[in-house]
Amino acid sequence: MLTEHKYRSRGLAVPSRRGEERSVMMYGLLILFAGLYLLAAPFQRGLFLAARVEGDPRVNLSYELPIQSTLLLISFVMLAMAVYVWKYRDQLGKHTAAVILVWLLPVSALCSYFQAVSLHYGFLLIQVQVLYAAMFLLGLLITLHPAGRKLLPQFVAFSSYAIVVYGLLNLFGNVHYNGAVMVESYGLRLSSVFQYPNANAGFLLLVIACAAYGAVTARNQWVSLLHAVMLVPALLSLMLTLSRGALLMLPLILWLLLFLLPVSRQLLLLLHAGAAAIGMLCLLTSVTETALTVQQHAAPAPLWPSWGMLLGASLAAALVSVGLQHVVLLRLPKLRPGGDAIVAGGEQEHKPAPLWSRRWTLPAALALLGAAAVFLAASDSPLLNLLPRTLEQRIRSIDFQQHSVLERGVFYMDSLKIIRDYPVFGAGGGAWSALYPTYQSYPYTSRQAHNFILQLWVEQGTAGVLAFLALFLYTAIRYIRAISRLGAWQEPHLFYAIAAGALLLHSAIDFDLSFVYLASVVFLCLGGMAAIGGERLGESSATDKRVRRWSVGNAKPAAAYSVLLAAAAIFVLITGASYVSGGRTMQSAVNSLSGQSEIDVKETAGLMQEALRKQPDNPGYMLLLMNLLELGYEQTKDERFDQEAGNWMAQLQRVEPLSKELLEARWNRAVRQQDLDQALTIADEALGRFPWDQTMYERAMELRFQLSEKERLEHHDQAAAKRHRTLGTELFRQFLLKRKQLDDMPKTINLGKSFEVTPAMAISTGQMLYIEGQYTEAAAALKLGMDGRLEEPIQQAIARWYLAALARAGKADQELLGKLVEQNKEEQNLLEQLIHAQF
Repeated sequence: MLTEHKYRSRGLAVPSRRGEERSVMMYGLLILFAGLYLLAAPFQRGLFLAARVEGDPRVNLSYELPIQSTLLLISFVMLAMAVYVWKYRDQLGKHTAAVILVWLLPVSALCSYFQAVSLHYGFLLIQVQVLYAAMFLLGLLITLHPAGRKLLPQFVAFSSYAIVVYGLLNLFGNVHYNGAVMVESYGLRLSSVFQYPNANAGFLLLVIACAAYGAVTARNQWVSLLHAVMLVPALLSLMLTLSRGALLMLPLILWLLLFLLPVSRQLLLLLHAGAAAIGMLCLLTSVTETALTVQQHAAPAPLWPSWGMLLGASLAAALVSVGLQHVVLLRLPKLRPGGDAIVAGGEQEHKPAPLWSRRWTLPAALALLGAAAVFLAASDSPLLNLLPRTLEQRIRSIDFQQHSVLERGVFYMDSLKIIRDYPVFGAGGGAWSALYPTYQSYPYTSRQAHNFILQLWVEQGTAGVLAFLALFLYTAIRYIRAISRLGAWQEPHLFYAIAAGALLLHSAIDFDLSFVYLASVVFLCLGGMAAIGGERLGESSATDKRVRRWSVGNAKPAAAYSVLLAAAAIFVLITGASYVSGGRTMQSAVNSLSGQSEIDVKETAGLMQEALRKQPDNPGYMLLLMNLLELGYEQTKDERFDQEAGNWMAQLQRVEPLSKELLEARWNRAVRQQDLDQALTIADEALGRFPWDQTMYERAMELRFQLSEKERLEHHDQAAAKRHRTLGTELFRQFLLKRKQLDDMPKTINLGKSFEVTPAMAISTGQMLYIEGQYTEAAAALKLGMDGRLEEPIQQAIARWYLAALARAGKADQELLGKLVEQNKEEQNLLEQLIHAQF
C-alpha cells in the first residue's frame, strides 16, 4: 500500500511502497558515479571542449580523448538509469515535463548536425548534449531519494573545495599540474586544473558562494566551521586569477544570495565575508611574492610563508566569524513569517515586522552602498590607496573602455552576424571556431564566443536557445515556488541553485560552460532543482490518480522513456567505445613519431588509418596522416605517398571544408606542383573566408603579379596580363581601406594579429602599378614596404623599383640612392635598365 515518506527537514514528501526494498545497488551506483565524477573529471583539464586548435592537431587529441572516455563511462550509468526509471516510475510522475524537456537540447544538436560546418564537431556536440541530459537525470533521480538530497549537494560543495586546495598546492610548488600557474607580463595568474584563469575564476565564484551559504546555514557547528575555513583560500585563489570580470561578479552573486536567507543570516553572511576578506587581504601580497619565487626557482615554498600563514589566517577568520555567529544566534529574536516574534518566556508578540527585519532591506541598502563604491572606483578616489597594492591595481584597472570589455562586445556583435545566417538550427558544434574569421570585425583570435547563450545560439540556433531556456525557466520557477512555499532556506539542496546560478552568471561574460565538467555541474544541479520543484507539500495521493496518460509515472510512457534512454545509452556506448579505441590507436601512432630519428612511415600510417576507420570524420587525425604522408613523399619521392595524401585531402574537404589547416595543405600542394592557377583559386577562396589575414592578401598579390608576367612574357596575352594587374592592384586598395578601419578602432582595444602592408605586398603591387604606368601610385605603394634594412634582397628590390617610379614621375631620392649603391654596386646599372625598360 502507498504511504508517504517524509523528508524530515521541511516535510518534503517522496512516495515509497511499504514493504518494497529499494535497489540499494542501483542507487549506490548512481551516487557513487556522481561523487567520483565530481572528484575526477576536473583533473582532465575540466574536460575542455576545445572544438579546434590551429597548428598541432595532436593538441585536440589530448582534449577529446578524456571527453570520449567520460562518455563511455556515462553510457553504463544511463543504462542503469533506464532500468531505474522503469522500476521506480511512480517517483517520476510529477517530473514528466522536466525529463522530457531536457532531451530537447540533444534533439536540437541533432538538427544542427545536418547543416554543421564541421561534421566531427557537430557529432561531438550531440554526444556532449546527451551527456548533459544524462547528468540532469542523474541529479533528479539522486535527489528524489531522501539520502541523496543531503549527499549530492554536499558532494558538489566539498569536491569544489578539493579543487581549490589542489590549485594552492600548485601555487606553492608542492605538486605540478601543467598550466595550473601562469606567469604573464602583468603578473601571476592561478588557472588550477582548468589551465585558463577566467574559467577558474568562474568556478571559484561557485566555491565562495557555497562556502558562505554553508557557513551560515549548517546545523552542525563543525560543518559550519569547515565551510568558513574555505572562504579565505577561495577568495585568495580568486584574487590570484586576476579576473576582473569575476571580481565584479562576486558582489552580485553574494547580493543575490542574501535573498535566500532571513535577516539574521544575511548579517552573518556579511560577517563571514568580511572576516574572510580581511584574512585574504592580509595574505595577498606575501602569497603573491612567495608564488612568484616558487615559479622562478621551480622549488616548493617553505612551509611557514605558504601553508602556515594561509592555514593560520583561514582558521583565525573562521573561528572569529563562527564564534560571533554562535553568540548572535543566541541573542537575536527568531522572527516568524508575518512579523511575529518570539520573546523571552515564549510569549508571542503580534505586531508588524519593523523595516530593518524585512528580507529585502539589507540587500537594498547594500545596493546603494555598492553604487557608492562603484562611484569611488570610477572617480579614482584616494580611499583606494588604503587597499593592498595588488588589489588596488586590479580595481583601478577595471574600466569599461578597456580592451577585454570592448573585445567581448565585438565578439557578441560578430556572433549575431553568424546567427543571422544560421538562425533556426545553428551551424553545429565548433561553428564559432570555424566561422568567426569570416565574420570578425578586426583580426582578433578567439576560439570561443565568451558568452554561453550566444555560443549556444551560433551552434544550435534559436531552437537550441529556446530548448535551454524552456528547461531552465521551467526548473527554476518550480524550484522557487517550492522553496518559497516551504521557507526551506536551510536545506542542503540550495547548494544546487547557488552552484548553477554562479556558473551561469559568469558564463555570460566568459566560456566557462565550454568546459564539459562545469557545464555538467550546471545540469546536475538543475536536475536536483527539478526534483525539489516537482514536490508539492500537502498534495494528496488522489493527485497521483489524476495524472495524465502521458505521465512517465504510468507504465506505457515509462516503458517508452526507458527504451529511448537505453537507446541513447547504447548510442553513447558504441560511439564512445569506438572513439576511445581510435584515440588510443592514434595516440600510439603519435608516440611513435616522437623521439625517433627515423620514422617508419608505412607502419605509422597504418596505425593512423586504423584510427580513422574508428573515427572516419576526425579532421585532426586526417591532418596528422596527411602530414606524415607528405613527409614520406619528401623523403622517398614515392608518388604513392603524394597520391594518398591527396585522397585524404579530398576526404578532409568533405568533413571539414572550413579548416584553415586544410586550406594551407591545399596551398602548399599547389605551390609544390607549380600550379599557379590552382594556387590563385585557393588564395581567392581564402580571402573570402579570412578577410583579416594579411598572409592571404600577400599570397594573392604575389600570384597576380606572377600570372600577369606569365601571360605577358610566355603567352603574349596582354589583355589577360592587364586583367591580373588590375585585380591585383584593386586588392591592394581594398587592403588599405580595411587597414584604415583599424585606425578608427578604440585605442584601448587589442587589435590581435598584424594587419600591415608587408614588403612582399609592396613589391608585387608596386611592380604591377609601375608596369601599368601609374608611377606616383607605384612609388606610394613601394614606400609602404620599406623598412630601411637594405642588406635584405627584398628591400633592395623595393628601393630599386621605388627610385625608378620616382624617376619616371620626375622626382628623385638621392639619399636613398646613395645608400642602395653603397650596399650593392650593381644597383646603379639595374636601376638604369629598369627606368628605360619597355613593358
